[in-house]
Amino acid sequence: NTVDDSGTAVSLGTTATTTFDDNTAADATTYFYYVSATTECGVGSLSAGDSGITAESAGTPQNVAASDDQCGLIAVSWDAVSGATSYEVFRNTVDDSGTAVSLGTTATTTFDDNTAADATTYFYYVAATTECGVGSLSASDSGITAAAPAAPQNVFASDDECGIVEVSWDSVVDAASYEVFRNTVDDGGSAASVGSIAGTTFEDSTAADGTLYFYFVNATTSCGVTDLSASASGETGLLGDVNRDGDVNGLDAQGFTDAAVGAYNTCADLAAPFGVIDNDDALAFVALLLGL
Repeated sequence: NTVDDSGTAVSLGTTATTTFDDNTAADATTYFYYVSATTECGVGSLSAGDSGITAESAGTPQNVAASDDQCGLIAVSWDAVSGATSYEVFRNTVDDSGTAVSLGTTATTTFDDNTAADATTYFYYVAATTECGVGSLSASDSGITAAAPAAPQNVFASDDECGIVEVSWDSVVDAASYEVFRNTVDDGGSAASVGSIAGTTFEDSTAADGTLYFYFVNATTSCGVTDLSASASGETGLLGDVNRDGDVNGLDAQGFTDAAVGAYNTCADLAAPFGVIDNDDALAFVALLLGL
């Protein structure tokens, strides 16, 4: 009976043992049970009653949260459900649990979706499994993988440094290092790496004098390696080409004189490059002009 009244109680059946399973009991409903015994002398009176109720069915996970800032995955978490032995995670590209697809099960309250496509928003739902079966799906929460960083911007390559080409660029958020590539044509696909660095400037000391190079840069971050940057062209300055017209001739004499008296120019420092311009440089400059 649903009330403690044996007079209106309904028979559920008979058994030859001293146990009986009521498989017709509705969830979350309290019932009162009475038992009578049948012997050769007939049916005895009903026992005193005792109440019973089914175990609570699987609850619905609460506070489902899907991340928006993880690289290459979406991390899903939720609150624990009492008595749960496992959880099943579902995903959809629209907020519709009815057409959501199962991604798998876990015994914990977290799940990493490593199959999420980049830049795609997904909706996640979770169901708990207990000894009473599978509960209903949770409310949804949306998540998306962290955006991959853009390639380095504002790459610049110098063309006025003697013996080197200095390459610089803007920093990339979360970059651990940068790799610099070089080519003699404006094609990043066939460019060769010339080195990596943690900062945002790189000196290419292997550049051949008088050769125009195209430079490209990428960044390595926690989300992986970015695309190559747009190119920047640069070339070394020629020793002795003080007026920076691409040739060493008598027109450089005035520039060399100016450099010697205070206006520093690395291309005028011929005797001991990148040091002090002195009389030895003047002799070297004259020898250079005379082709000695």
